[in-house]
Amino acid sequence: WAILCLGWHRDIRRNSPDTKGHIALPAAAKRHGGSGSGNTAQHDLARNNFVCFVAWGLPAFQTAAVIVMRLVDADELLGACFVGNQSDKALQVLVATPVFCYWIFGSMNLISGYLVHCRNKEILRNSNALSLQQQLQLATHNSSGIGIFLFIYGAACALLLLAVIYEFANIDVWLSARETSTPLWPYLTRAFMELMLGICCFAWVLGPSISSMYKRQLS
Repeated sequence: WAILCLGWHRDIRRNSPDTKGHIALPAAAKRHGGSGSGNTAQHDLARNNFVCFVAWGLPAFQTAAVIVMRLVDADELLGACFVGNQSDKALQVLVATPVFCYWIFGSMNLISGYLVHCRNKEILRNSNALSLQQQLQLATHNSSGIGIFLFIYGAACALLLLAVIYEFANIDVWLSARETSTPLWPYLTRAFMELMLGICCFAWVLGPSISSMYKRQLS
């Protein structure tokens, strides 16, 4: 989600018009024409590969750290592996801190991209150039869908983060107290939010295809 927010922010700024009222083009493309487009495509490919490496590499590094430190725990509600149910240090270092950093990073990019998106729509309403309006309408339409998904996913991540922080703040008390005094709602909230994240991804990926299929059958 954090990497998608970064990519969405970058795409919004790339499609943003410059101060002269035109769609901003790469400087190399302006100077060299077709060769600039090829260099830009290669640069974008290299950057996308690096982004994919970061998106997969950080979770892989965290997983390897958990295995090496032998901190694999069990989630009694879901029957799945987890970290931090029996150790507040593991919950802080390997769960709460990474989730908080990812959420802050993604939220900053999401808010910045949203502000640029609002500026583009304002320019679209005030512009008289037909070509500029068509390009901005296309860019706005393409970015709205993933933007809505990222905001919904970000809200679910915020609730998950709150549940994890509340669990970290009280885990010492729960571990030292009687079993019956431990509340279930933080664990239920965390489990529900984890399921909601998967449901959001499923709805975003397969929702339009399923909707189009039903519309074709009804028509």
